[in-house]
Amino acid sequence: MSIKNLFIKDFRLDSSLGKGLEIMMTIKSFELDKIRARYINSKKNKSGKAGSVERREPAIGGVVHASFGAKCINEFKIISELKEPRGIAQNDLYFAFSSENKVIIQKGEETFELENKWFSYIHALDFSPFDKHQLLISSSGFDCLFEYDLRTKQPTWDWFAWEHYSNEANDPSGNTKIYLSRTNDQFEKLISEGKKAKLINPNNEYLPTAMRAAFINSVSFSRQDRGKVIATLFHEGKSIVIDKESKESHDHITELSNPHGAWQLKKSDLVTSTSSGKLVHRWNNSETHFDFSGLPGKHIEMGEKEWIQNSIPFGQCIISIDSNRTSFIIIDPQNKSYNQISYPDHWAVQDFVIL
Repeated sequence: MSIKNLFIKDFRLDSSLGKGLEIMMTIKSFELDKIRARYINSKKNKSGKAGSVERREPAIGGVVHASFGAKCINEFKIISELKEPRGIAQNDLYFAFSSENKVIIQKGEETFELENKWFSYIHALDFSPFDKHQLLISSSGFDCLFEYDLRTKQPTWDWFAWEHYSNEANDPSGNTKIYLSRTNDQFEKLISEGKKAKLINPNNEYLPTAMRAAFINSVSFSRQDRGKVIATLFHEGKSIVIDKESKESHDHITELSNPHGAWQLKKSDLVTSTSSGKLVHRWNNSETHFDFSGLPGKHIEMGEKEWIQNSIPFGQCIISIDSNRTSFIIIDPQNKSYNQISYPDHWAVQDFVIL
């Protein structure tokens, strides 16, 4: 496979890109400085896994409506404030967003919530391109995925990494392997094999970031095959394709760094390699890596570190959330141009949809 590396800083700056766009975004916290401090400290983890090693109190964030100017967000309105909203999705019937361990759905004048004992630190939502009533949910805190039918408000499919991919996690307290389980049978089997095991009770337990096995922090429906979903594995640094019927998986794009956001589009694939500051775009038998390093506006305390939170396709452009520059970066690959739309420095923007 041929790989081409392109630095966005070498593209032409075009302040018309994105101007006038209206978006709805989730802001995990209005105290980004605290998140940065935790992330830098987590790099000292004995396991080498980034992320917190103990339970922390959820932050208060918000769902925000905003419009893009030429260089910055020129208007915004906080629609609601709630605990750590992350996932957000919409189609012509529904608008959905998450708040820690629940999903809030709006359909016209109706508002309802989806709750499940296995919902924890919900990171991503995606509506099916084949059935507008189907919503995909990534419950990152317990390494599992769910699909819900919003007509019945009931799950129609689930996938637990502990049973279908990997249940091998790390006990941060002693930097030792620990195996996660959700059923007594699975727990007893692990113990009989001489393994250090942990039986999770979702009603009163939590898994900090560094103690999760797969840490599925984003998921989306394949736009090529209605029987497939695409997920990113934060700790392993790759995206995988999961067959909904067999629940088996295979590697999608590998050698990533703490990835967020993976898309299997009609003719190409797009994955964000978050902490390496790259966007991987694959089509046919070639890849283009768009490199964000060298762009202006990075907060000085982040040094050489990069953090591209998520990226979504929009027409012939790609729009990314650059957390270390507190900006949306809009790339036009065909014309080799870009624009940088800044937002307030204290916002930890997690995800967004274009209205």
